[in-house]
Amino acid sequence: MPSPDPLSNPYAPPASPLALAGTQDGSSVSSYEGERRSVVLLILLSVVTLGIYPVVWYVRRAPFLDSLSADKKVGGLPWAAVLLLVVSFAVAFGRAGEGIVRLTQLASGIMNLVLAFRVAHILRSDFARTGRLIGVSGAGVFFFGCLYLQHVINEAASTPGRALPPRD
Repeated sequence: MPSPDPLSNPYAPPASPLALAGTQDGSSVSSYEGERRSVVLLILLSVVTLGIYPVVWYVRRAPFLDSLSADKKVGGLPWAAVLLLVVSFAVAFGRAGEGIVRLTQLASGIMNLVLAFRVAHILRSDFARTGRLIGVSGAGVFFFGCLYLQHVINEAASTPGRALPPRD
Protein backbone atom coordinates (compact mmCIF):
# COMPACT_ATOMS: atom_id res chain seq x y z
CA MET A 1 0.00 0.00 0.00
CA PRO A 2 1.49 3.37 -0.97
CA SER A 3 2.13 5.89 1.76
CA PRO A 4 -0.36 8.78 2.07
CA ASP A 5 0.42 11.98 0.21
CA PRO A 6 1.46 14.69 2.71
CA LEU A 7 0.04 17.41 0.44
CA SER A 8 -3.46 15.93 0.27
CA ASN A 9 -3.64 14.21 3.67
CA PRO A 10 -3.22 16.64 6.58
CA TYR A 11 -2.88 13.71 9.02
CA ALA A 12 -0.02 12.03 7.15
CA PRO A 13 3.35 11.83 8.89
CA PRO A 14 6.05 14.15 7.58
CA ALA A 15 7.97 12.81 4.61
CA SER A 16 11.58 11.83 5.08
CA PRO A 17 14.32 14.01 3.57
CA LEU A 18 15.09 11.16 1.16
CA ALA A 19 11.52 11.22 -0.13
CA LEU A 20 11.83 14.94 -0.73
CA ALA A 21 15.02 14.54 -2.76
CA GLY A 22 13.23 13.90 -6.05
CA THR A 23 10.07 14.77 -7.89
CA GLN A 24 7.45 12.39 -9.21
CA ASP A 25 8.94 12.39 -12.71
CA GLY A 26 12.34 11.23 -11.42
CA SER A 27 14.10 14.59 -11.71
CA SER A 28 15.81 16.03 -8.67
CA VAL A 29 14.77 19.04 -6.63
CA SER A 30 17.00 22.03 -7.40
CA SER A 31 19.68 22.89 -4.87
CA TYR A 32 20.35 26.59 -4.42
CA GLU A 33 22.86 26.13 -1.59
CA GLY A 34 25.89 26.48 -3.85
CA GLU A 35 24.56 29.79 -5.20
CA ARG A 36 24.21 31.52 -1.83
CA ARG A 37 26.09 34.85 -1.81
CA SER A 38 26.16 37.91 0.44
CA VAL A 39 23.90 40.70 -0.83
CA VAL A 40 25.97 43.24 1.10
CA LEU A 41 29.11 42.06 -0.72
CA LEU A 42 27.20 42.30 -4.03
CA ILE A 43 26.29 45.93 -3.22
CA LEU A 44 29.90 46.67 -2.27
CA LEU A 45 31.26 45.12 -5.48
CA SER A 46 28.70 47.04 -7.54
CA VAL A 47 29.83 50.32 -6.00
CA VAL A 48 33.56 49.57 -6.22
CA THR A 49 33.32 48.49 -9.88
CA LEU A 50 31.14 51.51 -10.75
CA GLY A 51 28.16 49.37 -11.74
CA ILE A 52 30.00 46.77 -13.81
CA TYR A 53 29.66 43.85 -11.35
CA PRO A 54 25.91 43.25 -11.86
CA VAL A 55 26.62 42.19 -15.45
CA VAL A 56 29.38 39.91 -14.16
CA TRP A 57 26.86 38.47 -11.66
CA TYR A 58 24.55 37.44 -14.52
CA VAL A 59 27.43 35.85 -16.45
CA ARG A 60 28.56 33.88 -13.37
CA ARG A 61 25.02 32.68 -12.52
CA ALA A 62 24.05 31.74 -16.12
CA PRO A 63 25.22 28.08 -15.96
CA PHE A 64 23.23 27.49 -12.76
CA LEU A 65 20.13 29.27 -14.06
CA ASP A 66 20.26 27.36 -17.35
CA SER A 67 20.48 24.09 -15.40
CA LEU A 68 17.10 24.74 -13.76
CA SER A 69 14.00 23.20 -15.24
CA ALA A 70 12.23 26.17 -16.83
CA ASP A 71 10.61 26.88 -20.18
CA LYS A 72 13.08 29.72 -20.83
CA LYS A 73 16.84 29.87 -20.43
CA VAL A 74 19.28 32.73 -19.88
CA GLY A 75 21.35 31.60 -22.85
CA GLY A 76 23.53 34.30 -24.37
CA LEU A 77 21.75 37.27 -22.79
CA PRO A 78 24.48 37.88 -20.17
CA TRP A 79 27.10 38.07 -22.92
CA ALA A 80 24.90 40.46 -24.90
CA ALA A 81 24.74 42.64 -21.75
CA VAL A 82 28.54 42.51 -21.48
CA LEU A 83 28.85 43.51 -25.14
CA LEU A 84 26.47 46.45 -24.69
CA LEU A 85 28.36 47.57 -21.59
CA VAL A 86 31.68 47.46 -23.45
CA VAL A 87 30.17 49.37 -26.38
CA SER A 88 28.72 51.92 -23.96
CA PHE A 89 32.13 52.50 -22.35
CA ALA A 90 33.88 52.61 -25.74
CA VAL A 91 31.43 55.20 -27.05
CA ALA A 92 31.73 57.28 -23.89
CA PHE A 93 35.54 57.23 -23.89
CA GLY A 94 35.68 57.67 -27.65
CA ARG A 95 34.14 61.11 -27.24
CA ALA A 96 31.14 60.35 -29.41
CA GLY A 97 28.18 62.70 -29.40
CA GLU A 98 26.08 62.95 -26.27
CA GLY A 99 23.08 61.43 -28.04
CA ILE A 100 25.02 58.31 -29.03
CA VAL A 101 26.39 57.90 -25.50
CA ARG A 102 22.91 58.15 -23.99
CA LEU A 103 21.49 55.74 -26.57
CA THR A 104 24.09 53.08 -25.77
CA GLN A 105 23.55 53.59 -22.03
CA LEU A 106 19.80 53.22 -22.53
CA ALA A 107 20.29 50.04 -24.56
CA SER A 108 22.56 48.63 -21.83
CA GLY A 109 20.00 49.47 -19.13
CA ILE A 110 17.16 47.88 -21.09
CA MET A 111 19.25 44.74 -21.63
CA ASN A 112 19.85 44.53 -17.86
CA LEU A 113 16.10 44.82 -17.24
CA VAL A 114 15.32 42.13 -19.81
CA LEU A 115 17.94 39.90 -18.22
CA ALA A 116 16.63 40.52 -14.69
CA PHE A 117 13.06 39.67 -15.66
CA ARG A 118 14.22 36.56 -17.56
CA VAL A 119 16.03 35.36 -14.43
CA ALA A 120 12.92 36.11 -12.33
CA HIS A 121 10.81 34.03 -14.73
CA ILE A 122 13.28 31.13 -14.52
CA LEU A 123 13.24 31.27 -10.71
CA ARG A 124 9.43 31.40 -10.58
CA SER A 125 9.22 28.36 -12.87
CA ASP A 126 11.67 26.38 -10.77
CA PHE A 127 9.98 27.37 -7.51
CA ALA A 128 6.64 26.16 -8.86
CA ARG A 129 8.19 22.89 -10.05
CA THR A 130 9.99 22.20 -6.76
CA GLY A 131 7.18 23.31 -4.45
CA ARG A 132 9.01 26.25 -2.91
CA LEU A 133 6.52 28.83 -1.73
CA ILE A 134 8.69 31.85 -2.53
CA GLY A 135 7.35 34.92 -4.31
CA VAL A 136 9.42 36.95 -6.75
CA SER A 137 8.33 40.59 -6.79
CA GLY A 138 8.30 42.38 -10.14
CA ALA A 139 8.89 45.69 -8.36
CA GLY A 140 11.90 44.21 -6.54
CA VAL A 141 13.30 42.94 -9.85
CA PHE A 142 12.70 46.31 -11.57
CA PHE A 143 14.20 48.53 -8.88
CA PHE A 144 16.97 46.31 -7.46
CA GLY A 145 17.77 43.83 -10.27
CA CYS A 146 20.43 41.29 -9.39
CA LEU A 147 20.57 42.48 -5.76
CA TYR A 148 16.97 41.39 -5.24
CA LEU A 149 17.44 38.22 -7.31
CA GLN A 150 20.41 37.21 -5.15
CA HIS A 151 18.24 37.75 -2.07
CA VAL A 152 15.60 35.44 -3.59
CA ILE A 153 18.23 32.80 -4.43
CA ASN A 154 19.50 32.99 -0.83
CA GLU A 155 15.94 32.52 0.41
CA ALA A 156 15.53 29.51 -1.89
CA ALA A 157 18.71 28.01 -0.43
CA SER A 158 17.10 28.24 3.02
CA THR A 159 13.76 26.81 1.83
CA PRO A 160 13.74 23.09 1.13
CA GLY A 161 12.04 21.99 -2.06
CA ARG A 162 9.53 19.21 -1.95
CA ALA A 163 8.15 16.80 -4.43
CA LEU A 164 4.74 17.72 -5.76
CA PRO A 165 2.09 15.18 -6.71
CA PRO A 166 1.56 14.71 -10.44
CA ARG A 167 -1.21 16.81 -11.96
CA ASP A 168 -4.27 14.97 -13.21
